[in-house]
Amino acid sequence: MGILHYTIAKKEARMKRIVILLGLVAVLSLMFACGGGGGGGGGGGSTATLASITVTPANPSVVIWDTRQFTATGNYSDGTTPDITTQVTWTSSNTAVAKISSGGLATGEAPGSATITAASGSISGSTLVTVPTPTSTTITVGMNPIGIAIDSSGNAWVANNGSDTVSVISPTSGTVIHTYSSQGHDPRAIKIDASGNIWVLNRESDNIAKLNPADGSLISSYPTSSGPAAMHIDPYGNVWVTIYGRGGTPGDTVTKFDPSGSVLGSYPTTTHPWGITHDSSGNAWIAKYGSVGNLGKVVKKLDPNGNITGTFTVGDGPRGIHVDPSGNVWVTNAGDDTSPGSTVTKLRSDGLLLDTFTVGSSPRAASINTSGYVWVGNYGTTATPGNTVSVLNSSGTLLGNYTVGNNPSAVAIDHLGNVWVSNYGDHTVTVWRGVSTPKYQAYSGPIWP
Repeated sequence: MGILHYTIAKKEARMKRIVILLGLVAVLSLMFACGGGGGGGGGGGSTATLASITVTPANPSVVIWDTRQFTATGNYSDGTTPDITTQVTWTSSNTAVAKISSGGLATGEAPGSATITAASGSISGSTLVTVPTPTSTTITVGMNPIGIAIDSSGNAWVANNGSDTVSVISPTSGTVIHTYSSQGHDPRAIKIDASGNIWVLNRESDNIAKLNPADGSLISSYPTSSGPAAMHIDPYGNVWVTIYGRGGTPGDTVTKFDPSGSVLGSYPTTTHPWGITHDSSGNAWIAKYGSVGNLGKVVKKLDPNGNITGTFTVGDGPRGIHVDPSGNVWVTNAGDDTSPGSTVTKLRSDGLLLDTFTVGSSPRAASINTSGYVWVGNYGTTATPGNTVSVLNSSGTLLGNYTVGNNPSAVAIDHLGNVWVSNYGDHTVTVWRGVSTPKYQAYSGPIWP
């Protein structure tokens, strides 16, 4: 009986071990069948399959020469939706209209439409991209328009140097809807602050006037030193004015006003300063234009308190100066009427010279959009007026030119991407539509906060 009992117990133990092993196998099989060995979206060990691809943005537009990034999202059978932009093959149905890179970056080439497709094996998704046809309108304003700024409603405010007036142009009708006094003689620059107030610099009457945007009435007028040339509004709302001087008395300072018009300081810069801009840190960048026959070729950098922190070499007769979205500083080297310049200098945010690029004759002003593209007004000379705006990409490559009126003196890009150009020589403003991505913000204060 003892031997028989032992044999039965041994068999029962063996059977228990077999049952446990069979149970373990069943559990593991169930886990693998449910995808427990990995995540969805085509991951290792998963049985999820790609069901469709969604391409975004849906049905966008991209202007000529500019770019638009597309994204491909995979829709898998297990409900996951990973980004597969770099894993698909991108194609365009019409590369003459829009090209597409292997990473999904489309470039507008010519007016028309093209289908952008992202494919993985037999699965694909697509969307339509449209490249609009550029159109232009010419609007007659006051005499010798020289400055231009865009308000938050898209209206263009134009300083008319020869008639001591300010014209307001509607963005919808493209007509002058108001004409106001510049509240001084020889208006040269116009800016709009974050509150919508209009600031006009009047060179010959040595003042800056602050206007009510509702009716153009004078809020207040603030005296400057002799011969103010240009102004810019810093990220804190302060108004900086370069003092060029007049006659045989050269100016060499920049005056800083607070938003209410109180003088915060007057700081030495360089002889005959002209253009001024600010970077996102509040540093002021000032171009030394010099004078006819004695052109300057430097840019000064001042900290927010007016201390000079750097001096950098550019081309002859630097006039306009602008900061791009990456903090680089672009300078238009205008030269003078007898020896016009034809270049634009690009400086890094620390002042390091990055490169110099050739544009048209006597470039005086520029504007920069959110893609970092630079629009340069080629003023030309009195004898041979310029009538083009050159477009450079963020690397400085010249993409092409748009025709405008005579002697383009200022360029502004609005929040819809329309490009406005004041033409000093024929008393007009040209607006090009469908040619640019928007500017960062609509008013002409600090562009890149």
